[in-house]
Amino acid sequence: MGERFTQLPVDSPIGFFFEAMYRSGFYWNFLGWAQVLAAFLLMTQRFATLGAIFFFFIISNIWIITISLGFSGTWIITSLMLLAVLLLLVWDYQKLKYILYADNDSDFVQPEIYPTYNTIWIRSGFLLFSWSLGGLLLMARLDDPGKLISRVWLVGILLIVLGALYLNKKRNK
Repeated sequence: MGERFTQLPVDSPIGFFFEAMYRSGFYWNFLGWAQVLAAFLLMTQRFATLGAIFFFFIISNIWIITISLGFSGTWIITSLMLLAVLLLLVWDYQKLKYILYADNDSDFVQPEIYPTYNTIWIRSGFLLFSWSLGGLLLMARLDDPGKLISRVWLVGILLIVLGALYLNKKRNK
C-alpha cells in the first residue's frame, strides 16, 4: 500500500493520471484498502454478496478509466472482471431484489432454502486471504523477492485450495 502502481512517464495521459492519483495521498490508499476489503468480503460465504456490491463499484470505476484513457488491452481485462461481478450479482438476485422494491410493497413469497455455511470454506477463505495478503506485503517489502518466495507463495495458495477441496470431499462422503 502507498506505492506507485506504475513507472510510466508523466508525459503520457496514463502516466499523468497515475501520478496525479498517487499524489492525492489519502485517496490512493483508500482505493487500495477498498479493493482489499472487497476481496476479503468476496472470499467469505456470509458477506460475499456485500463484497460483490463493493467490487462492482470499484471495477466499474476502473473500467471507465481504462476506456476513457485509451489503455491498450487493459479494457478487455476490466470488461471481463466487470462481467464476472455482474454475474455474481445476478447469482445473488434473490437476496438483492428486496432493495429494488417500493417501500411499502410486500411480495410475501416463501424464501428459497439456501445451503448452510460450510466452515471448511469459511476457514479456507480466511486462510487464503491472509496468506495472499501476507505474501504480497512480504514481496513488496523486499528489494528483490526472487523466484523462491514467489514460488513458495503460489505453492501455499495451491495447498490451501487443494486442502479445502480434500476436506470438503471427505466431509460430504
